[in-house]
Amino acid sequence: KLQMLETYNELLTNIKYISKIEEIYFKLKLTGMVTIDTNNINNTNEKGAYLKARNKIYTTFYDKNWVEVKKGERLLSASLQQWLESNKHNDFLLRGQALQKALDWQKTQLEITALEREFILASQQAETDLQQQKLFEQQRLLELAQQKAETQTQLALEQKQRAEDLQLLADEQRKNAEIERKNAESERLSKEEKIKSNTRLRKILLGLAASLIFAIIASIFAYYTSLQAQQNALAEQKQRRIAQKQTSLAQDNEQKAKDNAELAKQKQKEAEEQTSIINKQKETLTKQTEDLIASNNEANKQKSIAETENLRATENQIAIYQDQGRRELLSENPNYFNSTLYLSEGYRLATEKKLNSNIPTLKFLLARSIKPIEGYVATLQHQDSVNSASFSPDSNFIVTSSDKTAK
Repeated sequence: KLQMLETYNELLTNIKYISKIEEIYFKLKLTGMVTIDTNNINNTNEKGAYLKARNKIYTTFYDKNWVEVKKGERLLSASLQQWLESNKHNDFLLRGQALQKALDWQKTQLEITALEREFILASQQAETDLQQQKLFEQQRLLELAQQKAETQTQLALEQKQRAEDLQLLADEQRKNAEIERKNAESERLSKEEKIKSNTRLRKILLGLAASLIFAIIASIFAYYTSLQAQQNALAEQKQRRIAQKQTSLAQDNEQKAKDNAELAKQKQKEAEEQTSIINKQKETLTKQTEDLIASNNEANKQKSIAETENLRATENQIAIYQDQGRRELLSENPNYFNSTLYLSEGYRLATEKKLNSNIPTLKFLLARSIKPIEGYVATLQHQDSVNSASFSPDSNFIVTSSDKTAK
């Protein structure tokens, strides 16, 4: 039937060419809503036909809105049947868009059955429970993400602290390298001063000595001076290399400190962004929880209304059955009574009677009429017929024309 509705829905806007008349098209034709036209086929060798809506009167009353309502009824009926066959298992309740369609369909219906109302309410409750479970899971994931963000923030702070420590170490190493360089420079100047002093001494010796011994001594002294100068130069080069190495190491440490500081800032920024996202998600989750609670309250309200309507319908049905029983009592003896008296609750109990020998006694009348009323006991002592009877204002006693009463 759903396929028939889909096919009819297509015919509301377009004529459909069919190559052969299948069973579903034949059933549609039997409904009187469509026609199958084989007269307008141009090629006589073709065996197809045109399927179209019967006329505008049908399409006006049975329009797309009508199709959607009927589709909703069929979908709800099929799902309800599966749910009942599964002994009302939750796996066969409506979910997502199917539930929303059922709710929309319910709004368009003036009356729905108790089973349909129970099925929709159970589906709403199951959907509410599912959404609440999802919200709890999202809350748990958000808490884990927040813990992770806090951990990353702590790591970023630690990296920042290490970067600052490395920066201090680099500054200290740079100062030490500068001190080493100054020491090397001072030592070089001291050695140059010694060389100058030795040179002056050599000049003095050359000026005083004119003999071969002086020449030999001068040669030895010159050799010693040259050797000393070479050693000083090598020592100076070594000190310079050490100073350069210390400077390079200090620069490397300084660069590492800057890189670590920049990385720490980036980590801290990412942690702050993550914390902001988590806070927004928390706000969204809180709003969804409030909406879910409101939806759950509305579902409970609808359920209470449905139960009240079912109870009222049951009470009305019982009242109908009781009234039918009392009507049968009067219909069995139509010639016995002139007029009918009622209790304040609406129960028919007694009537005025004709004066003839065939009229039954009040005892018989009360035994038949008071029987459906709970809480009343008839204490009758009349053996003869009674001409008339009246109810007391509180509807608890029947007063007869004799000295005794019937309760």
